[in-house]
Parts: sequence; C-alpha cells; structure tokens
Amino acid sequence: MTTTTLSTVMLLMLLVALALGSVIVDEKQYPFRVNCGWPRICTPDLIRYCIKGRLNPVYGSCEIQEAICNGEDWDPSKSCFLPYPVFCDLPHEERPCYLDLSPWCLEGRSEPVHGHCELQDAICNENAVFDVSHSCLTETSLSVR
Repeated sequence: MTTTTLSTVMLLMLLVALALGSVIVDEKQYPFRVNCGWPRICTPDLIRYCIKGRLNPVYGSCEIQEAICNGEDWDPSKSCFLPYPVFCDLPHEERPCYLDLSPWCLEGRSEPVHGHCELQDAICNENAVFDVSHSCLTETSLSVR
C-alpha cells in the first residue's frame, strides 16, 4: 500500500471508531444494556426505572434507553417511587423537605430512616437507594428488634 492509501484507511478506521463510540453508552454505570444506535434493541417489559428530574418512572428497557440516549440521567436512588421529590441538586441547607415521622426503608439496611428529611439526606449524601419493597418494615424484621 502506498502511504496515501494507508493514511486514508487509517482515517476511515478512526472515523468508524468515533462513530461507534458515540452510539455505545458506557454500560458500566448501568445495570442494564444501553444502545443509542439504530436499530435500538430493547424489550417491552414493565420494569420501572427512575429518571433524574422526573416524578414518574419510565417502563421497560425501550423507555429507559430512549431517555438516556436523549441526554437524561438514570436515577439509581429510585426516588421517583416516593410521594414527594428529592432535591439532591441543591446544597444540604437549601433542600426543602417535609418534617414527618414516616419510616422509609433503604436497600441494605434493616432499620428505617424517619421522615422525608432523613430519607433525602441518606439518598443525597450517602447514595442510598430507596427500598420499594419496604423490607425493613415487615413483621419479621420488626419482631427481631
């Protein structure tokens, strides 16, 4: 091959690599597959996912991929399943919260946190994840205490 042909081939390979890089999303940060290229491979399942800034969940791999590929961020805290919003984008002293005593479970913890303020602090400061199954409030876990 001549130098010009070799340079052209290398340039084409670089362009293909860049194009693929813009289609494939870093999967290490998601517990699910994300492909922003076409055709988009997804399943019409009913698994619920939270998107940062949205109050309601999206359903299935098609909707979560669409949101991520459109520049939205997945919310691993599952805060969209709460009856009130969580404001992690604000400094601690400026976060509005409701002063209540409701118990809330967090994944991996056997004891609940109490109230929206404590729950929000755990999600924002400790990257805690809301336990939608409320496993820390079951009769078995309450009777062990």
